[in-house]
Amino acid sequence: MLKVIKKLLEGNPYTIAIGITVCIAYLSLAHLNTGEIFPAFSNVDKLEHSFAYFVLTCSWFFAVQKTNKSSKLNFLVILFVFLFGIFMEGMQMYFTSYRQGDLYDVLANSSGILFARLFFVKILDKITVFYHDRLA
Repeated sequence: MLKVIKKLLEGNPYTIAIGITVCIAYLSLAHLNTGEIFPAFSNVDKLEHSFAYFVLTCSWFFAVQKTNKSSKLNFLVILFVFLFGIFMEGMQMYFTSYRQGDLYDVLANSSGILFARLFFVKILDKITVFYHDRLA
């Protein structure tokens, strides 16, 4: 099972990143009647936004990491995901009656993007160097 998942992740990083993008777009615009899951935390949706955009940004970083121009593409990934978040907030504001655009959601999205960049640069680069050194 793990070999199948590994092969799927290695063979289709762009498909996975696009799929995550579509899922986040759907979740941003769908009428979800989930209620308050954590009533003690009034801004838990900001954590959800941050996590969703962390996952989205990481998926795109993984998709472009094997290209020769990955450093330039990483900047474009950050820009694309940030603009995508603003676009989704605008869509909520102007095209739905059950959602509202929120500047704090954009800030939460941005924090997820920044955490993804830090994670990708600091953590994954160290893991890659560690395993590369062990295999050499």
